Amino acid sequence: NKVFKQLRSTHDRYADVFKKLGFTIDISNPKPITRVHLFKDVSNITGQKNKPWVGVAPFAAFPSKTYPLDLMEEVIAGLSKDFTVFLFGGKEDETILETIISRHKNTISVAGKLGGFKNELNLISNLNIMLSMDSGNAHFSAMQQVPTITLWGGTHPFAGFAPFNQPTDYCLLPDLKEHPNIPCSIYGNKTCQGAEDVMRTILPKNILKKVKAVLEKN
Repeated sequence: NKVFKQLRSTHDRYADVFKKLGFTIDISNPKPITRVHLFKDVSNITGQKNKPWVGVAPFAAFPSKTYPLDLMEEVIAGLSKDFTVFLFGGKEDETILETIISRHKNTISVAGKLGGFKNELNLISNLNIMLSMDSGNAHFSAMQQVPTITLWGGTHPFAGFAPFNQPTDYCLLPDLKEHPNIPCSIYGNKTCQGAEDVMRTILPKNILKKVKAVLEKN
């Protein structure tokens, strides 16, 4: 008996707080930002751009928000045929990502290699597109005005945590007919019984199709 209705976004709710404090804030029409060229430390890792750059952030804080790794590797394999793919993650993800890039051409893991958050943002700002979970990397790329596609599991963008100023159709959802209890958590820290594999209803071929469509559009 859920009512699917967009709640006020977290960005708007934060803006409301500052408005009550007397600050004039309008986030309805963001100004374009100036792209910063790659720092030398970053370009030493990335090399030159000779085809579109796709960022992929395959991890999230909770299992219910994380796309199955075997399916994500299918997506990475498909993307690597036409694009340069950068894999983002924490230091704890380095071994997994190194294993993935060993099996696919045109893939580069930047986990633990960029030398800090500033350099990571610098690379993200120069991507053509980011594919991410409902996680921090999605918000970093959206704030850099990079087209950002997000994959949703036990949560839902209507709860207010969709990336800033991104089209609603950039949020790819599971099959809600097959899993009518979704969303079962606001933050993704809970998993519905019977919905452990909800994200498997988001097919790799549909993710690839969406990424390519957004790249062509932009």
